[in-house]
Amino acid sequence: MSEPEAAPPASAAPAAPAAPAAPAWRGPLLLVLKLVIAAVGVVLVIRLARRVDWSQVLDAMGRLHWWQLAIILAVVLVRQTLSAVPLVFLVPGLGLGRAVMNGLAGTMITTFTPPPSEIVLRLAMFKSWRIDSSRGAAALALNTLLFYMTRFAVPLLGLTLALFLRSAGATYWWAAAWGGALTLGLIGILALISKGENVAAAVGRGIGNVLHKVRKRIDPDEWSARLIGFQRDSSSDLGRRMLPGALALVAFVVVDGTVVVLCMRFVGIPASALPYLVVIAAVLCVYPLTFFPFAGIGVLDAALIALLNDVSTVDQADLIASLVIWRAATLAFPLIPGLVALTLWRRSGKDGELDLPVAGRP
Repeated sequence: MSEPEAAPPASAAPAAPAAPAAPAWRGPLLLVLKLVIAAVGVVLVIRLARRVDWSQVLDAMGRLHWWQLAIILAVVLVRQTLSAVPLVFLVPGLGLGRAVMNGLAGTMITTFTPPPSEIVLRLAMFKSWRIDSSRGAAALALNTLLFYMTRFAVPLLGLTLALFLRSAGATYWWAAAWGGALTLGLIGILALISKGENVAAAVGRGIGNVLHKVRKRIDPDEWSARLIGFQRDSSSDLGRRMLPGALALVAFVVVDGTVVVLCMRFVGIPASALPYLVVIAAVLCVYPLTFFPFAGIGVLDAALIALLNDVSTVDQADLIASLVIWRAATLAFPLIPGLVALTLWRRSGKDGELDLPVAGRP
């Protein structure tokens, strides 16, 4: 799924004085840091597979037929559709088609431009569809929170499945413990905010005070005002609106794992070596690692290889080839329909005053 940038929603309350513009060097520095983290993850994968003949990896990738690739990409489209379902329930009147278009365009734009480009674009799209900006911002904030809750909660499902399969090692227990604790914390914050404007203001100011100690440009009063707006625009029937979205995101993760399984089968890893449920349990366990840049590329892959090696003796070249295909299908392919979605929207003549930042420019 496209991971939205967490930004406090707009508020009907008076805005605080504008924060100083970010330094020009911050965007390039963040990009460099992301690339470094991704590179470290790739090194981890290479170290785990140091005895692998990379020509064999290329050979395994070459076994993929065009019709198999078509199946993989079709399932990826289902995956992207599921990631947009929460917005259908969070933004009344949006509809699935526009939700998918909004999500695909956001995925594409955030790949090439720094924050808050995705938020700017997605709010501009909402505005062109006559959706109130504050309600749209609140929905995006809830969507972000729901995504993080799902990301940290799915290891609990992974542990449950691993227990059923009698393959639950220490990694599953640790991932479930940390993920469950973080999920409860996010649920607690959401419950506090939903109780009323006074509580939302106190929570917002408390969060702002903590963040202000790290970054002086953050204004606690502004966070307080914006969480009041968040509470006004999003607290109505919150549980009823978020539950279907949460189920859709869990399905999204399962479908993501299904893409991994398809890639394995198509490069020659049989079900007898790595059954479907074993792979799904492992994917659920390591899924919180998508928190890292580029969906945890390298870091998550290394953890997944380590988990699967504990329960199988599959050929490492085939395993790595399947993960390379999975990454290409889920990270690169969605950019194409994202570009199509953005182009169609802009050609509609409803792009308004869209000004997306570029790297190095606040």
